[in-house]
Amino acid sequence: MTVMLDVSAAVEVLLSGKKAKLYESYLADAELVIAPDLYVHELSNVVWKYFSAGALSRDDAVFVAEGGLQLVDDFVSGAEIWKEALSEGMKQGHPIYDMMYLVTARRNGGKVLTNDKRLAELAKKMGIDVVADQ
Repeated sequence: MTVMLDVSAAVEVLLSGKKAKLYESYLADAELVIAPDLYVHELSNVVWKYFSAGALSRDDAVFVAEGGLQLVDDFVSGAEIWKEALSEGMKQGHPIYDMMYLVTARRNGGKVLTNDKRLAELAKKMGIDVVADQ
């Protein structure tokens, strides 16, 4: 099974959130974990927000970010998928950032692992497999 990991699910795992065990089980069973290269930027930004809020020290922030990068086996280049993501975003009326994840999943037959309910619902609407416990 291929899993497309979104940053919201990665952060849930990294910070031991409520759904961490569920997501960890999918990651452990996956043959391949993928994400668009946008994931690197989004993860870095989320970790920076935790640091800025005083929830993570500088060292912990770097540790969490590195852990998040290690969860992904392969990053899909945004340069390869931007046009399809833009087209889907216009069609669905949804931000392109999220469409990068869904296009990555669809192109690779991946199951979407996300903690973002709106993204999960859109994936279902588009016929893309999503972790059931949303």
